[in-house]
Amino acid sequence: MPRFGPAGIPTITKPKDVIKGIEDVNKLGLDLMELEFVYSVWIQNNEKGLKRAEEIKKKSEELDVLLTAHAPYFINLASPDEKKVKASIQRIVDCARASYWVGARYVVTHLGYYGKLSKEEAYEVIKKNLEEAVQIIQDRGYKVYISPETLGKVSQFGSLEEVVSLCEEVDGLWPTIDFAHLHARTGGGYKDKAAYEKTLDYIEEHLGSEVVRKLHIHFSGIEYNEKGEKKHIILRHADISFRDLAEVLVDMGLNEVTIVSESPILEQDALYMKQIYEEVLKEKGIKK
Repeated sequence: MPRFGPAGIPTITKPKDVIKGIEDVNKLGLDLMELEFVYSVWIQNNEKGLKRAEEIKKKSEELDVLLTAHAPYFINLASPDEKKVKASIQRIVDCARASYWVGARYVVTHLGYYGKLSKEEAYEVIKKNLEEAVQIIQDRGYKVYISPETLGKVSQFGSLEEVVSLCEEVDGLWPTIDFAHLHARTGGGYKDKAAYEKTLDYIEEHLGSEVVRKLHIHFSGIEYNEKGEKKHIILRHADISFRDLAEVLVDMGLNEVTIVSESPILEQDALYMKQIYEEVLKEKGIKK
């Protein structure tokens, strides 16, 4: 059975505390939570930070809530400013350290913008800088996957092909496939099952059966225009259907994927997706 959960602490959690968020995820019947380091790596590299991380890890293991993490937004490995590149590498490394401490498996990462570079030039620059970050992470023994994310704006590095190619060429990576972002980036290209089948087949062809079987997925509704993503919206208001993806996942037997809700109503849409998936199983006569 896939794992479902919110991107961050559930909206119902009061006060906004990570451990209470994990408890609420479990009470809701979900089993996944993404830790948000998007504005800062708030688990600091000191004894106090390590203690906090150990508390979070203990609670997640106790309640069987799988943790993933999202690295800071302020990362641009294609920047012409060397200081910004070095700072970006450091943010990825810091997030990998914090993620390893809490037991998070994937560190979801935005990689940058094309800027004045061609797409081919941006790819080579980003690949080189990402290899440097991954080497530091491996040298320090942080056993996590850096997980480049497919992104929704056409100005951002992060097409399906770019993410898959990086994961093919750089050790220590695992893709995060955000289908809402791909939908926006392609101008509404994910309105039927065939689009999902084609994408999953492409990933399997290039990265192998284990990656597609344990694929890390982000999903939500999304508004978009000719430039791509505008904003995430709730699923019921969107022109993208999770049922299409659920049916493809069931048909392909991909029951170990992890699915993070990036909807404004985080845990509500995580539960909605789980409900849809279970309905598909029931319709096809498959037990959970």
